[in-house]
Amino acid sequence: MIFLGGEVEVVDGYVFVCNESVPDELRARTILAAVDDALAQSGSRGVLFDTRDMPAPTEAVNTILRTWVDAGRLHDKVALLVRSDLKRIASNMRAISVGVKMRSFHELAEAEAWLLEPLPQAPAKAQEQPTPAPASDGPACRWRSPLLRGVVGSGNDK
Repeated sequence: MIFLGGEVEVVDGYVFVCNESVPDELRARTILAAVDDALAQSGSRGVLFDTRDMPAPTEAVNTILRTWVDAGRLHDKVALLVRSDLKRIASNMRAISVGVKMRSFHELAEAEAWLLEPLPQAPAKAQEQPTPAPASDGPACRWRSPLLRGVVGSGNDK
């Protein structure tokens, strides 16, 4: 899908978004809706935004993009191509701090490799045995520390 100043297309295994100009808030929402449509139709779970040839968006547009990334409704991973080392580091640190699968890269090949790498599977939870409730009296409930016996005086200081 071609937009004024950019495009959204499905490529091998992910959705590619290339903007040639900074979107305003309405166009950012329109682009993200097109990305969601492409994800739903293709079954892909990764998105690659190429922002190397555009200046930084406004804070309002950044907020729209972050909210979309953080929601993770139709995507598992988002890769961002940037030119600036500072932008790459800041973006990666923010993603790690909020726990989203988003990473910034300088090179297309690096971004594609990361996007197409399968997500690790969560280990199956072991069958948890319920822990028995401690008895209200007896040796299990006695304070083991002589210091605590004197301070607490809970009746367990036998």
